[in-house]
Amino acid sequence: HLYYLWTATWGLGWAPAILALVAVGLLAATEPKLLLVLVPAPVLYVLFMGFQARFFGRWLLPVLPILCLLAAYAVTRLVTRAARGRASAATKRPA
Repeated sequence: HLYYLWTATWGLGWAPAILALVAVGLLAATEPKLLLVLVPAPVLYVLFMGFQARFFGRWLLPVLPILCLLAAYAVTRLVTRAARGRASAATKRPA
């Protein structure tokens, strides 16, 4: 199991992999229906593949698009949150 989690950082990269994990938390807090659509597939796939006798990094490829979607969701939510904070700070400044 750890092997496939590690190989996710090869093809996807550390930042998107971490952002995909952040997205799971964001989805759990705000959009549980979307969480039920996007998260079970990669989790179940890694669990299934982890029990196999042979390991090969490219076998993680089927779930990389879902991980990319999760990372993109996290980026858009974080950027939107930062933009709102910047806009509210700009309106509070004296002229």
